[in-house]
Formats: sequence, C-alpha cells, structure tokens
Amino acid sequence: MVQEHYRSEGQHPAKNGTNDKVAIWAFKPDGWRLYGAVLLVDGQKCFVGVKVDSAKKQNKPDREMLRRAAEIIGELTEFAKGDANG
Repeated sequence: MVQEHYRSEGQHPAKNGTNDKVAIWAFKPDGWRLYGAVLLVDGQKCFVGVKVDSAKKQNKPDREMLRRAAEIIGELTEFAKGDANG
C-alpha cells in the first residue's frame, strides 16, 4: 500500500458507550475508498479497514460511511479491551 493513498478523515464518535472518538483514515487507490483506523493487533500497528465505498467519484467522503466506520472501530476497540482482561 502506498503512503500517498492514505488520508485522515478526522475524529468521529465511537458510539461504544463512552465519549471516545476514533481517528478514521481512508485508503484511496483509483476510484474507491476503504475507511478504517490504525489499531494495535498483537502489539503491531495495523490499518484495519471496515467500510468500502466502491463508487467513490468525488473528493468529499461519504459522511454516513465515516459515522458507521467509527462505530465499527469503537466496537472493535471495546472487544480488544475486554479481551485483554480475560
């Protein structure tokens, strides 16, 4: 994956029962976007993509996709916190 294809889409509410916000990133190769976040997986930083906009033709991101991506990432981080405790 080429670094120039990544773009920050800002902080969005995680909706995981807290006031947490998550940083959503878009990976943008030709004509589509993969929305996700950088998370720790087994101690390694990884880009975890959770929503795809395969028909992306404009420069502006789909706000609903960003909202849903943040919710999914919030669920993943809640699972990781609970999983770490046993």
